[in-house]
Amino acid sequence: MFSPYHQFKNCTKLVLCVQRLYDASCVPPHIHDWHHNYHEALEQKLRGAKHNLDALRVLISSTDITTIASSTNMTTVTRNIQDFMFHANLYIDGFFYNGGSALDILAREVLTIFDIYPSGHVYYDSAYSEISSKYPSDPILTRLNDPFWKQEFSDYRNASTHEVLLSTEGNLNFQLSSEGLRQSIRLPLPDNPRAALSTRTYNKNPDALQYCILSFRRLLRHINAIYGDAYTRASTQGKLPLP
Repeated sequence: MFSPYHQFKNCTKLVLCVQRLYDASCVPPHIHDWHHNYHEALEQKLRGAKHNLDALRVLISSTDITTIASSTNMTTVTRNIQDFMFHANLYIDGFFYNGGSALDILAREVLTIFDIYPSGHVYYDSAYSEISSKYPSDPILTRLNDPFWKQEFSDYRNASTHEVLLSTEGNLNFQLSSEGLRQSIRLPLPDNPRAALSTRTYNKNPDALQYCILSFRRLLRHINAIYGDAYTRASTQGKLPLP
């Protein structure tokens, strides 16, 4: 489903398990229906993240730097760069938006499996806080605890809703090689995406594409592991809700 980033096998296993238990009258209809709704939504967001990530890869690999900068008219060169950066920002924004939304929907899906429906807004952290308040020793809490990479990812995701992550002011890095006229384009992400464009530094994540690829693999591994735990527990006890 998400090749070449991850096989994501536990996704199908969990869906089939919930359906099988529902068909055996071991899952209440409301849990089955809400789980289906949230699972479909989460898959849609992950597909959206992959679509934007793949589009960014194509944009970078298919862009000819010499063509962008070949015009003797500086206005044309500037317009070409701005158009490239617009599309790069568009795909990066789409990746972070969909990836972050997938984590929030994951919280709702997990809470549904526990038959917990909090009022108000539900974000990724809501799953941990709601389950820990009712089942403080539940083993899924270890999985739900924020992974080490989530804070940085969330900072970029939240900033992308209000700020421009990429700018033509100093963070478009073209590298030309004389070997076969190969070229590479690096789009550094700012260390602090909330900083003013003129004061930004670019040291931690010098290549936005590689960071997004790594982040997508992390997202898929994380969600797949939670799905695996839920599948094992549901199939073992033969019913939902957990615990």
